[in-house]
Amino acid sequence: MWGNRVKYTFICVLFNVIVAAFLLLIGTLPFAVLGAETARNFLFSTWPLGLALLSLVIMINIFFALNFRLYRLLERMDWPALAAHLEDRMRKRGKPSTRLTLTLIHTYLALSAFDSLRALMERIAGEKPALLEEHALLFGAARLLAGDYAPAERFFAEQSARRAGTRRKRPRVETGWLSWYRALALFMERRYGEAADIFCDFSSPAGGAPRISRAERSPWAMITGLSSWFLGHFLAPALREKQAELSAAAETGRALTRRALPTRSAWEKNAARYGDDAHVLILSQYVTEAAAWLYVSEGEL
Repeated sequence: MWGNRVKYTFICVLFNVIVAAFLLLIGTLPFAVLGAETARNFLFSTWPLGLALLSLVIMINIFFALNFRLYRLLERMDWPALAAHLEDRMRKRGKPSTRLTLTLIHTYLALSAFDSLRALMERIAGEKPALLEEHALLFGAARLLAGDYAPAERFFAEQSARRAGTRRKRPRVETGWLSWYRALALFMERRYGEAADIFCDFSSPAGGAPRISRAERSPWAMITGLSSWFLGHFLAPALREKQAELSAAAETGRALTRRALPTRSAWEKNAARYGDDAHVLILSQYVTEAAAWLYVSEGEL
């Protein structure tokens, strides 16, 4: 799931070097510029700020030292060892923490360890349901990757209904993605009619899709573009009795998407903005294939 090696040790060392150089500069420069007496007064008045900065650096280094093995395994991209390390830490903690849980989920995905992933999600559902709800997109997408299409569909439907029935403010786009993923799960179950109904909601303004403008290009344009592609490429040919209707919805969605993202390069730049969103990384192949369909009329590369 992590595509590039990150040198955490180098970053930590570089951070310490920069802070040390800054403190040294602050400590010596006043003597060269202001003179000894004025410099002493200046340093006396600003020592609390320096102490706060030094305390912050110490805390960051302590945190890094406590997690050194985890970061070293991430650097080496040694997923089996990382999974074993995280599992051991979670056993010792007794209760799953958010940071360790999310890292372990990504590790299981990198290993395609779906049995372990299912067991972890069952544990989270029982012990920390708030974490499950907070990261519903990731948990649900992981179920899809594991091939658990029916449970994934139920999960997305439940999460969508829960957000619709609460007064808590939720990002509209998160609810949109939950509905979209539910349609994908239905499609995987070959429940094409139900999937088409949801995809149409995002592809046709008459069906309740959000109006896409340049200001809203991220992420509604991606949801609409992917929905339109599924309708035009898969569902219209599969549902012959509704072929004309679905094809029309697909073309409407394609036009909306292209109005927000006129070129394929704009689509790809928009998709790149989700580099840290695991649930969109899972869609990477779909994003590429949809681009070929969305921009085929102008033969864009």
